[in-house]
Amino acid sequence: MDSVEIAQCRLDKLVMDDRDLIGQADMFETSLTRMLDTDINVDVLKRTVQRGQQVHFKLGDNVHESKVSGPEESWELIDSVAIAKDLVKPYFIGAIDEDQMVVSDMSCRTLYVTNLKDKAISKVLERSGDYRKVVSCTSIGKGMILCGNFCKGATGSCFKGASLYNRQWEFIRDVELPKNPESEQTFASVHVEKGGRILAAVACQSDIHVINPGDGIVSQSLKTGVGKIQWLRSLPSGNLVAKTGPCEFTIMDPTGSNRICIKHDRWDGCLYDVDLSDGSIYVVYRDKTHNVYAVDMVSSDGELEATKVVEYPVSKNRKDVVLPCVVTAPGTLITCNGEYFYVFKLS
Repeated sequence: MDSVEIAQCRLDKLVMDDRDLIGQADMFETSLTRMLDTDINVDVLKRTVQRGQQVHFKLGDNVHESKVSGPEESWELIDSVAIAKDLVKPYFIGAIDEDQMVVSDMSCRTLYVTNLKDKAISKVLERSGDYRKVVSCTSIGKGMILCGNFCKGATGSCFKGASLYNRQWEFIRDVELPKNPESEQTFASVHVEKGGRILAAVACQSDIHVINPGDGIVSQSLKTGVGKIQWLRSLPSGNLVAKTGPCEFTIMDPTGSNRICIKHDRWDGCLYDVDLSDGSIYVVYRDKTHNVYAVDMVSSDGELEATKVVEYPVSKNRKDVVLPCVVTAPGTLITCNGEYFYVFKLS
């Protein structure tokens, strides 16, 4: 069998192995034909074909597919880890480190930590009778944990929008943030920049607040003028990435100027995280056409670099929401569907 026949067999197997690629078969065939009209470069053809691949994994009795793609590198699913089974409304809120993932049960104000390494699950926080729910979480160095809270029925101009804990989840102090005056319900998205600056954004407001961890007081408020912020991350350059609409986010400098707005209709309800090694932005959303979750990759300057670099199944109990993804280290992406964590590595 010569090189062209080998390439054709690879192409046939790829298309037959993945029904979703049948609609793209013409593209592959056109690419193959164009190559056949010139000198055959099997390595180039191999890279073209390998842009679409599959990973099969088993959860219980069901076998699922997780797609990986990329022009030069691809994401490989290396593990799937179950979260606590008795959670009514599980919500993935963040990572303490590369192994410890934090899940909030939004029905009862309880936090659980799943260790991806040993797959152990621990209940770490329970707020009986407290009106606050934890909706975001990050670590501050190796000593503290910062949580963003959802509050309902808070009165006055401020609310306990964030809380500080030590690594044993012992309470240290609350952080007062300006309350959204338009609603009795409000929440805060918290984030720690690469340089250590602690940021918080209150839902549906345009200001970003800088928190002093020593006393829990807001030391500075940045007036961005971008509209209603719903989610907040930062880039290695110091620029900020704020979710400013159901299917859009805005990249801006620390003063809120020089803004770039990125929007795609398929991103409805999207969330995202940033790889702090290179500034790549990973946008997670639900592909309603194929009923899967997917992740797109966007560059730090707002260019869409790749679509659906990973896909993973929608769960039965949390199919109505998109849960965040987390880049825990360069080349490591953690996603969650409310039943399992999926650990992807770049290869």
